[in-house]
Amino acid sequence: MDWKNLDAKKLDGACLDCKPINIDWREAYGEDGEGWIFMESAECPECGAENYAQQEADCQDCGEQFETYNEGPLMNYHYPIPAGEFSEENSARLSNLPLCLVEFEDGSCSLALTGGGMDLSWEIVEAFVQLGYLPPVHFCGDLPRMAGQVLDDKLKGLFAACEESLTISKGRATWALEKLRRQLADVACS
Repeated sequence: MDWKNLDAKKLDGACLDCKPINIDWREAYGEDGEGWIFMESAECPECGAENYAQQEADCQDCGEQFETYNEGPLMNYHYPIPAGEFSEENSARLSNLPLCLVEFEDGSCSLALTGGGMDLSWEIVEAFVQLGYLPPVHFCGDLPRMAGQVLDDKLKGLFAACEESLTISKGRATWALEKLRRQLADVACS
C-alpha cells in the first residue's frame, strides 16, 4: 500500500459500524467441518513466494508442497466485512498482519485475529484500510499508544483513515439528532 499517498476520503465506508462479534470457532465449524474456512498468507520455505493456504500448500511458483503453520482464527470474535472479500488477493494484503480472512458457509465474510496477547487494534484498523475500507468507528476512538511508535507515512495514513471514520460518524449522528428534533417539533405541533 502506498501510505504516503493514501486518500482516506476514497476508502469505502461499508464497515464503519462493524463491531466485534463473539464466536466459538469450534462450535461454528460444525460436526461436518463446513461451518467456515479461512485463508491466510504463507511463505514458501523453498523459494520465498507468497502462497495462500489453510494447513498445507503447494507453492504456486516452484511447486514445492509444504506444511504451513497457519492456524486460522485464534480469538473468540470476528469482524464482519462485505461478502465476496474472501480472495487470495485480499489474503496477500493482510500478509504482514495477525489476521486472516474467514468465509462462513452462508457466504458471509469476516476478519479474525490469528494471534493475541496484546491490544491489536492498530492491526485491525490497518487490515480494514488494506482491504480498502475505512476502519470501524468502534476502534478509532481508543487506539493504544504503543512504545516506540513513530509517526511515519503508514501511521499518518491510519490516523487519517480513523479521523475520516469518526468525521462521517459524527455527521451521521448530527443528521439523526436534527431529524429527531424535527420529529419532536412536528409531534408537539399536532
